[in-house]
Amino acid sequence: PPGVPAFAAGGGKEVIIDDAKPKTTIMLVLQHPARRRIKQEFNLDHTVEDIYSHIAAVSGLKKDAFNLASGFPPRPLPPSSATIKGKKLMGAAITQRVVRH
Repeated sequence: PPGVPAFAAGGGKEVIIDDAKPKTTIMLVLQHPARRRIKQEFNLDHTVEDIYSHIAAVSGLKKDAFNLASGFPPRPLPPSSATIKGKKLMGAAITQRVVRH
């Protein structure tokens, strides 16, 4: 609705882990609502889009209200259907950056 801030309803959903599949732990560094670090398990076949959706769910921001970066120096990690394994994100740290409109 008009006038409702982007963070009013995240719209994402938390990931569901399949223990029968290979998995990894990724450190999520969230900037909203407060700076915090979360260790989160993902299956290797989860996608970058799944990471965005999970972060939207736990931060309360819509997926278009933030972007993600990983690596050192940090490189943009745009939403995509690429898998965690395919992007070599196993054990990575991923930082949420709030987009200022």
